[in-house]
Amino acid sequence: MSRRFFARGESLLHSSKPSPVPADLMPLMRVAEFDQVTDMLKDAVSQGLAPSWQETRDGSFARKVQKGCLWSRCTYFYAGQADSHYGNLLFVYWPAMEKGKEGEASPYDSGGVYRGKCDPFRGMSDTDWPSPNAVAFLKSTAYALSDWREYFAYYLDEYFVQDWQRYCLGQPPSANPTPLSCWESLPARFSSNFSPKVDWPSWSWEVRVRGKIPLAEGLFFWSAVRTTMDTLGDMLLDDPYGAGALLEGLFSSEHTVADTAAEMVDAGRKRSIEWVTQQLNP
Repeated sequence: MSRRFFARGESLLHSSKPSPVPADLMPLMRVAEFDQVTDMLKDAVSQGLAPSWQETRDGSFARKVQKGCLWSRCTYFYAGQADSHYGNLLFVYWPAMEKGKEGEASPYDSGGVYRGKCDPFRGMSDTDWPSPNAVAFLKSTAYALSDWREYFAYYLDEYFVQDWQRYCLGQPPSANPTPLSCWESLPARFSSNFSPKVDWPSWSWEVRVRGKIPLAEGLFFWSAVRTTMDTLGDMLLDDPYGAGALLEGLFSSEHTVADTAAEMVDAGRKRSIEWVTQQLNP
């Protein structure tokens, strides 16, 4: 079991401040479309503010999930993970980015559970979802942003024993855990979620942060596919709508270029593993 311990198998308690574990250090990741980022920059210039991620919009599927679960609007991240299907830019944030903010985290992609795209809720038609059981499960396994990393530490110890890097690389759990009672139906426990198709969002932690999150606040690393990086470079030189200074700040942060979105995400995963390992073994 984790170096953290559970009272009656359910609640986390702290004794003295322990040494860091991977869960404490895991960066947060988000993938975005180029248009999403340029719209953010335009809004920032017009309002004289720092560019910020916008919370979920009305009419989006994410907003339907939030309403169904009685959650507030938020900005979505994955812990130590990202999905290349969501865009051509990757942003990786220090764990301290979430400090002082409100939100929740879940040990899976909430949209996949809500819509029945993974077991144990797989098979619902679009006219059937959401299942009342799925909504109840989503609510019971959502953890406050202030302490979700405690549960994440337990999760990595139980599901990825001595091999937390597998989690970061999107590889299936390597253990047969004895979970918390509320985790008995966790998607990570169903081999159908990683065979024959590897559905890593089924066992990756989704982190939902409320409020407008500044793009550059706590930014650790970013990457983009080559065509997108070239376009951003041209914008930096031409300054088409007065965002030159904002782009200068972005380009001053650590970044890389990739040929594909998959390579972009892979670079972020590997850079995160490298950084966490350095902190664990200074």
